[in-house]
Amino acid sequence: MHRKRTCVALLFVLITGVLIQFGCARPERAPETRPEGQPSPEELALRPGGPAPSPSEAPAPQPPPKEDEVGEAIKRIFNDVVTADKARNPYFVAGDFNADRSEDLAVIVKPADTEMAVLALNDELSNWLIREPKKIMVPKPLGQARAMEIRSKPEPIRKGDELLAIIHGFGPTGWRNPDARQTFLLKDVAGSGLKAESVKNLAKTKSDLPLLNGQVLQNGDVLAETLGGAKGLLFWTGSAYSWYPQEGRKEGP
Repeated sequence: MHRKRTCVALLFVLITGVLIQFGCARPERAPETRPEGQPSPEELALRPGGPAPSPSEAPAPQPPPKEDEVGEAIKRIFNDVVTADKARNPYFVAGDFNADRSEDLAVIVKPADTEMAVLALNDELSNWLIREPKKIMVPKPLGQARAMEIRSKPEPIRKGDELLAIIHGFGPTGWRNPDARQTFLLKDVAGSGLKAESVKNLAKTKSDLPLLNGQVLQNGDVLAETLGGAKGLLFWTGSAYSWYPQEGRKEGP
């Protein structure tokens, strides 16, 4: 009888200890949540210049850009280190240039007329990427173009340079979104007659273009313009912008 009571007592102590251990255990932490479509900090860290989402559905069409909205976007990205070149007509155009179904904005700009502005534009830690699309030609396959991009180092920006800033859109409101900060600053491609052209429309009439044959783009827009008397296309390679002069479409004498 004594042994039986001892076993019961030991069993009671064991069960009590287990219950206390589970009762004091820290509950599992619920996984952190964030608004739908918002990238994590880790994702942002891997994206040059800021967020660049890829919405699953096309957003509603946006109204044409207004000058004051363009000015606000330039101010948001560059503060006072560039000014819009309003002598060009048009000097800005909107389109989905990186084919992520969020509207982007392209604006011809110039460095502000100070040494500090030029230093800020060339700062490697700035919130934009400087590229020279003429140095990133697109042969086949596309991987060669990306290798050229890695090897090519753009020349520093100087006073008086005419630049093309492309602000990538973020979400349904595109470049108007305050979080839209991923920006490319392109040298030597600030042309005239800026116009967004649909890739699907180009595919119907210009099937020989390398950006189509190489399947660089299947949706979105390219930026058509006249540069140095020749018409051409500025298009997204997947990581940068490349310039494609269109043969047989010269303008001027």
